[in-house]
Amino acid sequence: MFDVDDVFAWSKTAVRRRLSIDSRALAAARITLAAALLIDLALRLPDITAFYTDEGVVPRSLLQETYPAAASYSLHAFFGSLGLQLLLFGMSAMFAVMLLLGFRSRTAAAASAVLLLSLHLRNPYVVNGGDTLLFVLLVLLATQPVGGRWAVDAYARWDRPKRPVYSPAAAASLGVLLAIYLSNAVLRFRGELWMNGDAVKVIFALEDITVYLGPVLAEHTTALTAINWIWIALLSTSFLLVALTGWPRALYTLSFVVAHVGMALTLRLGVFPIVVIAALLLYLPPEFWNQVEHRLYFQRFQNLGGETTDKLQKASDVHVMPEALRDRATAAFGVFAVVLLAVIVLWQVAALGYVSTPADGSSVDPDSHAWKMYAPNPPTTTGWYVVTVESSDGERFDGLHGGDVSYEPPDDLADQYPTTMWYRYLNKIRRGTEGEQRGFAEYVCRTAGTAGGSEPVSVTVEFVERSVAPDSRGEETTLTFVEHSCLEADR
Repeated sequence: MFDVDDVFAWSKTAVRRRLSIDSRALAAARITLAAALLIDLALRLPDITAFYTDEGVVPRSLLQETYPAAASYSLHAFFGSLGLQLLLFGMSAMFAVMLLLGFRSRTAAAASAVLLLSLHLRNPYVVNGGDTLLFVLLVLLATQPVGGRWAVDAYARWDRPKRPVYSPAAAASLGVLLAIYLSNAVLRFRGELWMNGDAVKVIFALEDITVYLGPVLAEHTTALTAINWIWIALLSTSFLLVALTGWPRALYTLSFVVAHVGMALTLRLGVFPIVVIAALLLYLPPEFWNQVEHRLYFQRFQNLGGETTDKLQKASDVHVMPEALRDRATAAFGVFAVVLLAVIVLWQVAALGYVSTPADGSSVDPDSHAWKMYAPNPPTTTGWYVVTVESSDGERFDGLHGGDVSYEPPDDLADQYPTTMWYRYLNKIRRGTEGEQRGFAEYVCRTAGTAGGSEPVSVTVEFVERSVAPDSRGEETTLTFVEHSCLEADR
């Protein structure tokens, strides 16, 4: 006999099982995101002067001119000196370590998110989709009990039951990556290169982004074609990340993890693969984490510790906010998490063209800032930069690498960029405004060294563009996008 109450109870249990996050999954995601934060800071630190001070490519005056809102709300934009930027980097590292250890975990996640957003606003030219996703996940972590396992916050509480987290914030955390994957699936079905099996071949023909094992894999075109279709299949069925349960869900999630590990080993993507892997860990069910704890013998460590650990644990138990207020804050965080997910979903839907955006010239175009991951089609050109500095005595030299000016391609196009951050920056300003390009030219004028004490008088920045096809290289075209007089900057 059909019983409405039984159906409702079964549906409620099914939904809860699929939208809950194991507390150990939250802990693993917390640790992975903290590691991503530290790696990201390490990647940015060598270029801190160039990208985050008034002596660099984006002095605060230029930031105010091009991104006035960012200049107003970035803590990093309050200061132009190297010393204070190093202090803020140090603070970010401190909160990242706190998050890694699980000490005052939610506070550390919230503080890390605030400082990361401030850093992104200080120089939007070196921010990509992975950085934005890192910020979003940190915000969502701050709304959940991420210090419940494998954390100083949870020390000496191993005997307490740790139930899966079932809340609006948990559901939102699972929904973010799912929205990105599904929208990317739609975009790929619109892309000719993806639909004829050539997209991954084109991506690996872009020599400026293939690194580590990438050039090796680029030679195996049959494997690249197979990867093309496997990735489309995974994205198209990514709803199974929440539809499945138990070991089928674990194995399906791990297939995505393997895919992103492959990306990290072959393509120049910064911390993006690590951040996505952190998000994927949230989908792994209790059955998986039971095996992890059993095989790694986590229970052996439950009684370890000392005086320092005891003090840290006691410090983590101190709450400034009254319990009643904390409960209200938790509820507010849940609402905020749902709103954040709704914004992300609408943003991706707008990028797909299903929702129109206001025709206000000041509005940001979702199509230009959505998570696309080389969709609907990857770039079909690559190339290298020629930065020519002319000095007052007529000398001409390479202002980016030093030495003589050459239009010949580097032995390895990926090595033309001093760091990953320079790769992001140069490729953004090449398509940017005159003011943005002037900022780079003025930086070269200030930093270019010349022989014999002469002064730089002009900077010319060119890009030698080469078209790529799945199985061949195209012709080269030289494009000039900056011609700047260093003497104008001195006046």
